[in-house]
Amino acid sequence: MMTMFRTFVVLGGLTAFSACTSPSEAPLFLEESVVHIRAAWSPDGQTIAFTNQAAGAQGIHLVDSSGANMRLLRAGEGIGVHWSPDSKWLVFSANGSLFKIKANGDSLTQLTSSFTDIRPAWSLDGTMIVYRSNGIRILRLSSNQSVEIRSAGNFPTWTPSGNVLYLLASVAVNSALYSFETMDTAGVRLQVLFAFESTADCAFLSMNFSGTAIVFSAKHFSGLYPAQILKYTMSAQSLAQLTSDGGDYPAWSPDGNRIVYTRTAKGDGGLWIMGADGTNMRRLTQP
Repeated sequence: MMTMFRTFVVLGGLTAFSACTSPSEAPLFLEESVVHIRAAWSPDGQTIAFTNQAAGAQGIHLVDSSGANMRLLRAGEGIGVHWSPDSKWLVFSANGSLFKIKANGDSLTQLTSSFTDIRPAWSLDGTMIVYRSNGIRILRLSSNQSVEIRSAGNFPTWTPSGNVLYLLASVAVNSALYSFETMDTAGVRLQVLFAFESTADCAFLSMNFSGTAIVFSAKHFSGLYPAQILKYTMSAQSLAQLTSDGGDYPAWSPDGNRIVYTRTAKGDGGLWIMGADGTNMRRLTQP
């Protein structure tokens, strides 16, 4: 087992130290497969959107949450899909700009014209999109005005209360200091939920809809170990590894009972679904 994490959990404004060992299997393979990636579950629970990187089939695809009826939404460039709260639209990044498209494939609309706009997330009230573009920015859809709310931070998303959750990282030679933090839509820092030191590259965080747990991926800086999915539970202040055979790009189901992710084991690269505790894994798509 490999120790990848030392945690600094914030308790009532004070920082307490606790040791955390995150198990990582011995390297079974050095090459990972990532074909169906960056899945996003529709708020109505019916559909999962993802990017297909398979040769000859590149584009944004949809699949029923049962695994049936996989279909192409948009061919070509498109990644980082996220649903509108009414499940009628999706926002995504293509060539460094943001676009939205209806879930039936109609009404493709360009929202930004930068070359650095990625990782969008639609607010729960449907009025804003937060995204990464050098710093963290918010696009207000009513005025089409974009403003930077923080110069640092990555993987922005929304909390159930309407604040912005993001990952802050300070990378050293062989490790990094990370923190999951929240801020309001004006960029005022509100809280550090969880701070930790790790020898892994941590990314792609997703908070469940009750705001009680965050999943994210972690891949050891050495590159000798596959990415795995971990879950931080706020009430228990505990960190648990959910996968052991390769996992990346996790996203919660709207009911908080399941997690969709990419199984990165060599020769796979498809989407899988597991329970919130990492059990009951089943295949969703076959690349």
